[in-house]
Amino acid sequence: MGTRSAYQVEVFDPLNMKSTTFDYARALAGDHAGPHAPDVDGKPARAVMELNYAVIPLRPAGAAWSNVSDMLRYVSMELAEGALPDGRRRLAGVFVPITTPFDPSRGDPVAAAFRDNVERLLAAGLDGILVAGSTGEAALLDPAEQDTLVRWARAVIPKDRWLLVGTGAESTRQAVALTRAAAAAGADAVLVRPPSYFTPMLVPAQLGDYYRAIADASPIPVILYNIPKYMHFALPAELVVSARSDDGVVMGLRHRTLPLEAVQFHPESVMTVDGLRMLENFLGRP
Repeated sequence: MGTRSAYQVEVFDPLNMKSTTFDYARALAGDHAGPHAPDVDGKPARAVMELNYAVIPLRPAGAAWSNVSDMLRYVSMELAEGALPDGRRRLAGVFVPITTPFDPSRGDPVAAAFRDNVERLLAAGLDGILVAGSTGEAALLDPAEQDTLVRWARAVIPKDRWLLVGTGAESTRQAVALTRAAAAAGADAVLVRPPSYFTPMLVPAQLGDYYRAIADASPIPVILYNIPKYMHFALPAELVVSARSDDGVVMGLRHRTLPLEAVQFHPESVMTVDGLRMLENFLGRP
Protein backbone atom coordinates (compact mmCIF):
# COMPACT_ATOMS: atom_id res chain seq x y z
CA MET A 1 0.00 0.00 0.00
CA GLY A 2 1.46 3.36 -1.01
CA THR A 3 1.47 6.59 0.96
CA ARG A 4 -1.61 7.99 -0.75
CA SER A 5 -3.59 4.80 -0.20
CA ALA A 6 -2.45 4.60 3.41
CA TYR A 7 -3.64 8.13 4.18
CA GLN A 8 -6.89 7.52 2.33
CA VAL A 9 -7.67 4.31 4.21
CA GLU A 10 -6.31 5.26 7.62
CA VAL A 11 -7.05 9.00 7.83
CA PHE A 12 -9.42 10.40 5.25
CA ASP A 13 -11.96 7.55 5.13
CA PRO A 14 -12.35 7.12 8.94
CA LEU A 15 -12.90 10.88 9.25
CA ASN A 16 -15.30 10.94 6.29
CA MET A 17 -13.06 13.47 4.54
CA LYS A 18 -14.55 13.04 1.06
CA SER A 19 -13.22 16.27 -0.43
CA THR A 20 -9.56 15.80 0.49
CA THR A 21 -7.00 14.69 -2.08
CA PHE A 22 -3.31 14.46 -2.88
CA ASP A 23 -4.19 14.91 -6.56
CA TYR A 24 -3.17 18.49 -7.35
CA ALA A 25 -4.75 18.40 -10.82
CA ARG A 26 -8.07 17.31 -9.29
CA ALA A 27 -7.86 20.11 -6.73
CA LEU A 28 -7.26 22.74 -9.41
CA ALA A 29 -10.08 21.38 -11.59
CA GLY A 30 -12.63 21.85 -8.83
CA ASP A 31 -14.05 24.97 -7.25
CA HIS A 32 -11.07 26.15 -5.23
CA ALA A 33 -9.71 29.23 -3.54
CA GLY A 34 -6.21 30.28 -4.47
CA PRO A 35 -3.87 31.67 -1.79
CA HIS A 36 -3.04 35.36 -1.96
CA ALA A 37 -0.24 37.46 -0.52
CA PRO A 38 0.96 41.09 -0.76
CA ASP A 39 2.96 41.87 -3.89
CA VAL A 40 5.97 44.19 -4.01
CA ASP A 41 3.63 47.19 -3.82
CA GLY A 42 1.78 45.76 -0.83
CA LYS A 43 -1.35 44.97 -2.82
CA PRO A 44 -3.11 41.56 -2.65
CA ALA A 45 -1.97 39.25 -5.42
CA ARG A 46 -2.51 35.59 -6.19
CA ALA A 47 0.36 33.48 -4.90
CA VAL A 48 2.35 31.38 -7.36
CA MET A 49 1.42 27.72 -6.94
CA GLU A 50 3.76 26.10 -9.45
CA LEU A 51 6.08 25.08 -6.61
CA ASN A 52 3.65 22.25 -5.86
CA TYR A 53 4.69 20.47 -9.04
CA ALA A 54 8.22 20.15 -7.68
CA VAL A 55 7.00 18.76 -4.35
CA ILE A 56 4.56 16.16 -5.71
CA PRO A 57 7.24 13.58 -6.70
CA LEU A 58 8.65 13.74 -3.18
CA ARG A 59 5.56 12.37 -1.41
CA PRO A 60 4.81 12.20 1.47
CA ALA A 61 6.36 15.67 1.58
CA GLY A 62 4.04 18.53 0.75
CA ALA A 63 0.33 18.74 1.47
CA ALA A 64 -3.11 17.48 0.65
CA TRP A 65 -5.88 19.72 -0.65
CA SER A 66 -9.10 19.91 1.29
CA ASN A 67 -12.19 21.99 2.00
CA VAL A 68 -13.32 23.69 5.21
CA SER A 69 -15.72 20.91 6.20
CA ASP A 70 -13.07 18.20 5.88
CA MET A 71 -10.48 20.25 7.72
CA LEU A 72 -12.88 20.78 10.60
CA ARG A 73 -13.20 17.00 10.87
CA TYR A 74 -9.42 16.71 11.04
CA VAL A 75 -9.13 19.50 13.61
CA SER A 76 -11.83 17.81 15.71
CA MET A 77 -9.73 14.64 15.75
CA GLU A 78 -6.69 16.64 16.89
CA LEU A 79 -8.69 18.34 19.66
CA ALA A 80 -9.94 14.91 20.74
CA GLU A 81 -6.30 13.83 21.14
CA GLY A 82 -6.37 11.56 18.11
CA ALA A 83 -9.76 9.95 18.67
CA LEU A 84 -11.58 9.00 15.47
CA PRO A 85 -15.38 9.13 15.17
CA ASP A 86 -15.66 5.36 15.73
CA GLY A 87 -13.73 5.57 18.99
CA ARG A 88 -10.35 4.46 17.68
CA ARG A 89 -7.31 6.47 18.72
CA ARG A 90 -4.30 7.24 16.56
CA LEU A 91 -1.08 5.70 17.80
CA ALA A 92 1.69 8.21 17.29
CA GLY A 93 4.45 9.81 19.26
CA VAL A 94 7.54 8.71 21.16
CA PHE A 95 7.61 5.47 23.15
CA VAL A 96 10.33 3.72 25.15
CA PRO A 97 10.81 0.17 26.40
CA ILE A 98 11.18 0.27 30.17
CA THR A 99 13.58 -1.78 32.27
CA THR A 100 12.41 -4.15 34.99
CA PRO A 101 14.08 -3.43 38.35
CA PHE A 102 14.68 -6.54 40.47
CA ASP A 103 15.34 -6.87 44.17
CA PRO A 104 19.00 -7.97 44.43
CA SER A 105 18.36 -10.41 47.26
CA ARG A 106 14.98 -11.95 46.42
CA GLY A 107 14.97 -11.52 42.63
CA ASP A 108 11.41 -10.13 42.57
CA PRO A 109 10.37 -7.03 40.57
CA VAL A 110 10.42 -3.89 42.72
CA ALA A 111 7.17 -1.92 42.59
CA ALA A 112 8.40 1.46 43.84
CA ALA A 113 11.39 1.62 41.49
CA PHE A 114 9.32 0.44 38.52
CA ARG A 115 6.55 2.99 39.07
CA ASP A 116 9.10 5.74 39.64
CA ASN A 117 10.74 4.95 36.29
CA VAL A 118 7.38 5.03 34.49
CA GLU A 119 6.40 8.35 36.04
CA ARG A 120 9.77 9.94 35.28
CA LEU A 121 9.62 8.90 31.63
CA LEU A 122 6.07 10.18 31.20
CA ALA A 123 7.00 13.43 32.92
CA ALA A 124 9.72 13.87 30.30
CA GLY A 125 6.98 14.05 27.65
CA LEU A 126 6.87 10.50 26.29
CA ASP A 127 3.63 9.29 24.75
CA GLY A 128 3.78 5.74 26.02
CA ILE A 129 5.70 2.90 27.64
CA LEU A 130 6.54 -0.63 26.51
CA VAL A 131 6.53 -3.17 29.34
CA ALA A 132 8.12 -6.61 29.02
CA GLY A 133 10.13 -5.91 25.92
CA SER A 134 13.71 -7.05 25.39
CA THR A 135 14.91 -4.10 27.50
CA GLY A 136 12.49 -5.20 30.23
CA GLU A 137 14.02 -8.70 30.27
CA ALA A 138 10.75 -10.33 29.18
CA ALA A 139 12.50 -13.68 28.66
CA LEU A 140 13.24 -13.81 32.40
CA LEU A 141 9.73 -12.96 33.60
CA ASP A 142 7.16 -15.57 34.53
CA PRO A 143 3.50 -14.87 33.56
CA ALA A 144 2.55 -13.73 37.07
CA GLU A 145 5.44 -11.26 37.23
CA GLN A 146 4.58 -9.88 33.80
CA ASP A 147 0.93 -9.46 34.76
CA THR A 148 1.98 -7.60 37.90
CA LEU A 149 4.22 -5.25 35.93
CA VAL A 150 1.43 -4.43 33.48
CA ARG A 151 -0.95 -3.61 36.33
CA TRP A 152 1.67 -1.48 38.07
CA ALA A 153 2.24 0.42 34.83
CA ARG A 154 -1.45 0.92 34.05
CA ALA A 155 -2.01 2.34 37.52
CA VAL A 156 0.33 5.25 36.80
CA ILE A 157 -0.08 5.66 33.03
CA PRO A 158 -3.03 7.96 32.27
CA LYS A 159 -5.57 6.93 29.65
CA ASP A 160 -4.28 9.53 27.19
CA ARG A 161 -0.89 7.75 27.12
CA TRP A 162 -0.16 4.34 25.66
CA LEU A 163 0.71 1.12 27.45
CA LEU A 164 2.26 -1.49 25.16
CA VAL A 165 3.21 -4.96 26.39
CA GLY A 166 5.49 -7.64 24.94
CA THR A 167 3.62 -10.95 24.72
CA GLY A 168 5.61 -13.09 22.28
CA ALA A 169 6.37 -16.67 23.32
CA GLU A 170 7.67 -20.00 22.09
CA SER A 171 4.17 -21.44 21.70
CA THR A 172 1.04 -19.93 20.19
CA ARG A 173 -0.95 -21.00 23.24
CA GLN A 174 1.39 -19.18 25.62
CA ALA A 175 1.48 -16.05 23.45
CA VAL A 176 -2.33 -15.98 23.31
CA ALA A 177 -2.52 -16.36 27.11
CA LEU A 178 -0.02 -13.54 27.68
CA THR A 179 -1.86 -11.34 25.18
CA ARG A 180 -5.24 -11.86 26.81
CA ALA A 181 -3.75 -11.28 30.25
CA ALA A 182 -2.13 -8.03 29.10
CA ALA A 183 -5.44 -6.81 27.70
CA ALA A 184 -7.24 -7.69 30.92
CA ALA A 185 -4.60 -5.77 32.89
CA GLY A 186 -5.15 -2.62 30.83
CA ALA A 187 -2.72 -2.77 27.91
CA ASP A 188 -3.61 -0.73 24.81
CA ALA A 189 -1.71 -2.97 22.38
CA VAL A 190 0.73 -5.88 22.43
CA LEU A 191 4.12 -6.32 20.81
CA VAL A 192 4.65 -9.93 19.68
CA ARG A 193 7.96 -11.53 18.78
CA PRO A 194 7.91 -14.84 16.90
CA PRO A 195 9.04 -18.17 18.36
CA SER A 196 12.79 -18.61 17.97
CA TYR A 197 14.02 -21.74 19.77
CA PHE A 198 13.25 -24.09 16.86
CA THR A 199 14.31 -21.56 14.23
CA PRO A 200 15.52 -24.12 11.63
CA MET A 201 12.01 -25.64 11.53
CA LEU A 202 10.12 -22.38 11.09
CA VAL A 203 8.65 -21.47 7.71
CA PRO A 204 6.67 -18.34 6.74
CA ALA A 205 3.36 -20.25 6.71
CA GLN A 206 3.86 -21.32 10.33
CA LEU A 207 4.75 -17.78 11.38
CA GLY A 208 1.64 -16.53 9.61
CA ASP A 209 -0.51 -19.04 11.50
CA TYR A 210 1.12 -17.97 14.77
CA TYR A 211 0.38 -14.27 14.27
CA ARG A 212 -3.11 -14.80 12.90
CA ALA A 213 -4.06 -16.99 15.86
CA ILE A 214 -2.85 -14.33 18.29
CA ALA A 215 -4.59 -11.54 16.39
CA ASP A 216 -7.86 -13.49 16.24
CA ALA A 217 -7.73 -14.16 19.99
CA SER A 218 -6.60 -10.69 21.00
CA PRO A 219 -9.09 -8.06 22.18
CA ILE A 220 -6.49 -5.35 21.52
CA PRO A 221 -4.25 -4.56 18.52
CA VAL A 222 -1.20 -6.66 17.77
CA ILE A 223 2.18 -5.30 16.64
CA LEU A 224 4.72 -7.59 15.01
CA TYR A 225 8.20 -7.50 16.59
CA ASN A 226 11.15 -8.14 14.30
CA ILE A 227 14.44 -8.33 16.20
CA PRO A 228 16.93 -10.64 14.45
CA LYS A 229 19.50 -9.98 17.19
CA TYR A 230 17.59 -12.34 19.46
CA MET A 231 15.40 -14.24 16.97
CA HIS A 232 18.37 -15.24 14.80
CA PHE A 233 16.28 -14.61 11.68
CA ALA A 234 14.25 -11.74 10.20
CA LEU A 235 10.52 -11.76 9.64
CA PRO A 236 9.94 -12.41 5.93
CA ALA A 237 8.67 -9.39 4.01
CA GLU A 238 5.72 -11.41 2.67
CA LEU A 239 4.67 -12.20 6.24
CA VAL A 240 4.63 -8.51 7.16
CA VAL A 241 2.40 -7.77 4.19
CA SER A 242 -0.01 -10.68 4.74
CA ALA A 243 -0.16 -10.88 8.53
CA ARG A 244 -3.03 -8.46 9.02
CA SER A 245 -6.12 -10.31 10.15
CA ASP A 246 -9.43 -9.79 8.38
CA ASP A 247 -10.61 -7.35 11.03
CA GLY A 248 -7.40 -5.34 10.91
CA VAL A 249 -6.11 -6.29 14.36
CA VAL A 250 -2.50 -6.70 13.23
CA MET A 251 -1.71 -3.04 12.75
CA GLY A 252 2.01 -2.46 13.05
CA LEU A 253 5.60 -3.58 13.05
CA ARG A 254 8.52 -2.77 15.26
CA HIS A 255 11.67 -3.61 13.37
CA ARG A 256 15.44 -3.35 13.54
CA THR A 257 16.72 -4.75 10.23
CA LEU A 258 13.72 -5.43 8.02
CA PRO A 259 14.19 -5.72 4.25
CA LEU A 260 13.30 -2.42 2.62
CA GLU A 261 10.65 -3.96 0.38
CA ALA A 262 8.45 -4.68 3.40
CA VAL A 263 8.48 -1.01 4.32
CA GLN A 264 7.55 -0.11 0.76
CA PHE A 265 4.70 -2.62 0.67
CA HIS A 266 3.21 -1.60 3.99
CA PRO A 267 4.37 1.90 4.93
CA GLU A 268 1.43 2.81 7.15
CA SER A 269 2.12 -0.07 9.50
CA VAL A 270 5.83 0.41 10.09
CA MET A 271 7.09 1.88 13.31
CA THR A 272 10.80 2.62 13.08
CA VAL A 273 14.24 1.12 13.07
CA ASP A 274 14.65 1.38 16.84
CA GLY A 275 11.05 1.23 17.95
CA LEU A 276 11.09 4.56 19.80
CA ARG A 277 8.83 6.37 17.36
CA MET A 278 5.78 4.84 15.74
CA LEU A 279 4.51 6.35 12.52
CA GLU A 280 1.08 6.33 10.90
CA ASN A 281 -0.39 3.51 12.97
CA PHE A 282 -4.06 3.57 13.82
CA LEU A 283 -4.83 1.17 16.63
CA GLY A 284 -8.31 0.52 17.95
CA ARG A 285 -9.27 1.13 21.54
CA PRO A 286 -12.59 0.03 23.05
